[in-house]
Formats: sequence, structure tokens, C-alpha cells
Amino acid sequence: MLTARRRQLFWSTLCSLWVCSLVLPQSVLRAQISPPADTSAQHPDSLRAVDSSAVTSQKDGILTRAADTFLEDHPARVFGQPAKVNVLPIVYHDFRTGWNFGFRAVFKSGFSRPHSYWIKLQVIGSNKGSHKHKLLFDYPNIRNSPWGFRVLAEWRRDLVARYYGLGNASVRDKNAIDPGAERFVDKDFYVFNLKRPRLAVYGTHRITRDMTLWLGLGLDSAEPQLKSDPERSFLGEERPFGYHGGDGQYLSLRLTWDTRSHRVFPRRGFLAQASIEPNWASVEDEIDATAGSQKISRSVRFQRFTVSDAHFFPIKSDRLILANRVAFEAVTGTPPFYVLGEFSGLRRARALGGSQSLRGFKSRRYQDNIKFITLTELRYNLRRFEVFSQALELIAMAFLDSGRVWRRWSDLSLHDLHLTQGLGVWLNWNNSMILRLDLGRSSEGWSPYLRLSTAF
Repeated sequence: MLTARRRQLFWSTLCSLWVCSLVLPQSVLRAQISPPADTSAQHPDSLRAVDSSAVTSQKDGILTRAADTFLEDHPARVFGQPAKVNVLPIVYHDFRTGWNFGFRAVFKSGFSRPHSYWIKLQVIGSNKGSHKHKLLFDYPNIRNSPWGFRVLAEWRRDLVARYYGLGNASVRDKNAIDPGAERFVDKDFYVFNLKRPRLAVYGTHRITRDMTLWLGLGLDSAEPQLKSDPERSFLGEERPFGYHGGDGQYLSLRLTWDTRSHRVFPRRGFLAQASIEPNWASVEDEIDATAGSQKISRSVRFQRFTVSDAHFFPIKSDRLILANRVAFEAVTGTPPFYVLGEFSGLRRARALGGSQSLRGFKSRRYQDNIKFITLTELRYNLRRFEVFSQALELIAMAFLDSGRVWRRWSDLSLHDLHLTQGLGVWLNWNNSMILRLDLGRSSEGWSPYLRLSTAF
């Protein structure tokens, strides 16, 4: 018999899959008339297009006409220039955050590639109070020069942020979150809410076709919020530095080397990144936690050094792909605890544990000053097919993840690596969106993940 929580998780996942199958991304344009016969050989990353007779026959269907209308690219003007506009409604259910509603809009300059700039706006909120809002403005080549810029604004309220303490041997006590256990404390003993707004502006310079230098300035903030009384929360008991939140600013110097064949679903090439981020923060602290809530503001400095590499190797006619990612980050100085639960980067990732590392463990399961992860995936294209003029790929995936954290440089060792493994079924939609369902297994059990992008 399934427990109530597992039944809730099952129905949430099933409902989300059903909604995603109905709501197609407007950024995916309907397939056009077939290219010449040799085009697919020249562009192996392009999915097979629909031939003209198939398109004509499918247009006779009511569902196809509705899909074409919904997915149609709408002409518009942004800053007085012609642009393409796509808007995707988003509806899904999560047993932690409830019903989530919102949209994702993309504005691209002109009507043909390459686009001189593009804007992405995402607004998602839930009936329980979670928020995932994001605005991205990317202008990679100003007046066809190698100079460009990017602006990123985010406002997130995470209802399932987790804290298990620092260190590679931090303990997750199942009895503390099991209502049937004698030592039960609270089902949200390790969970708290976390507000995390961020604003960053980057100037870019393209050194070569594949290599880009980034210089950025960012502002961020964090506000942890307990879900219950401090004595019923592990974060409330531990009160790590940064427990009351804080504000900060940082500089970012980053070098990227990107030879990937495609941004959404690459089949060959690599993406290598190295960055240095000096941070200045004002963190709320307590003079004496036992005497009351007397707070002071402390000015601290810390630095983040991050390197990562993601490689993609085609093994058999692009149908079988070996993908591997390695990432290492060290944080020096006096960082607040909420900084240690993520990897820095253009796309920040929670660490270690969750859908982007050590799949099978809960998110932020292991965190400390120094962290290291590897993700290895074997991706196999089971079948290519078309539905309502949309080119689809069904992909099976097997993965092996590993990772570890350390407190000091002198502690570095590859002993006691955490390992997870699992399987996944993905749907590649016109090389524009990946619907990913992964199931990971760790020493603490199984965890499913439903996402709209790959792990890397």
C-alpha cells in the first residue's frame, strides 16, 4: 500500500505530466516544409521536419488547427524594431507548493537568425506562496561588434529549502520527520522558506567564436523563514551564520568556452567555465542567541572560485550520447550558510543533492566551503516521431552521480564520495524544450524529479 505522501507525490507527478502534454511551448514553432534531402546530414542536431503533404493532411484536424493557432509566432515591435513574441502559459501541481500558475514569454529581435537580442520573462506563483520570477535580457553583439551585455533579475521564494548542517557526514534523522516514530519532531524539521532576489549586469567580450569574457556586478539578498517554532526546526536549533539573512553585492569575472552543437540538447562539444566572485555582504547576526533576539549587522567578505566542464560525446550516429559534467567550487572568507548550498555560475545550481547533482538525495543535502560533483549520463534516442506537426524525440537515460564537500583545503580527499544512480525518460520537443523525468537512488532512498530542462 502506498503511504499518503507517496500517493500525493504520484498524483502530483501524473498531473504535471498531463498538463505538460497539453500545454505546448509557444517558443516551439510548428514544423515547416521539409528541407532538401541532405540538410539533415549537414545539421545532425536538427530534428526531422514534416513533409508538406503531411502538414496539409494534418491541418484538416481540429486539434492540429488549435495547436497551430496556439503555437503561432506573433510579430511585434520591441524598442521600435521587428520581433518575434511567444508566450507559454504554465500550470502544474506540486505536493509541496500546491498549484502553480504563470507564464513564460520570449521576445526575439527580427524574424530570422541570428537574433541581435532576446528577452525572456518568467512569472510563476503558487497558491501556497512560492514564487519563481525571472527577467533575462541578452544582447550579445552590439552593432555587430564583439561587445555585448546581459541583464538578469530574479525573485524567488522557495518553500522547500533545506538545511541538514554543514559537512560531508551531516545526518538526516528519519525519526525526526516520521510522524509514527517515537522521536518525531516535525515533518518539516529540515525544511524552511527562503526568499532569494538577485540582480546582475554583465558586460561581455567575445574573444573568439567560442570563447567569451564576462565582467559583472550583482546584488543579492537572502531571507530565511522558519516554517514552525525554532525548537521544531533544525535550522532554528543550529542557528548557523546567516540564520537571519542578509544583503550583499559581488563582482564576477568569468571566462566561458562553448563549442556545444546546441544550447538546449547538445550532441557534441563542450562548455567550460571558470570564474572568480568577490562578495561583500551585510549579514544579520545575534550577540547572544541564548539571551534573546538582540541582533547586529556584520559586514563580511568572501570569495567564490568556480570551475566546471560539461562534455558531450556522440557514440553511435548521434543516437547514443555520453554526457559528463564536473564542477568544483571553493568559498573562502566568512560566507553565510545560504551561500554554501549552491554552485555559482550563469545558471546557479543547488548543491549537493536535488535534480542537478547527486540525484537521489534531497536538495542541499550536503554543503560546505568546498564542494565537488560529477554527473555522467548515457542518453539513447529511442524514437523520433511527430505529433501535430511537432518533431519529438523519446530518450532513455541512465546516470551515475558523485559528490563530496570539505571544510578546509587540508581536508581534501576523494574518500567517502557520495554516489547515486538512476534512470530517466525524456521528451525532446523540437530541440527547444526537454521534458525530463528522472528517478534517482541514493543511500537514503529514491527521489523522482520532473523538470523542463536537462541537469546540465
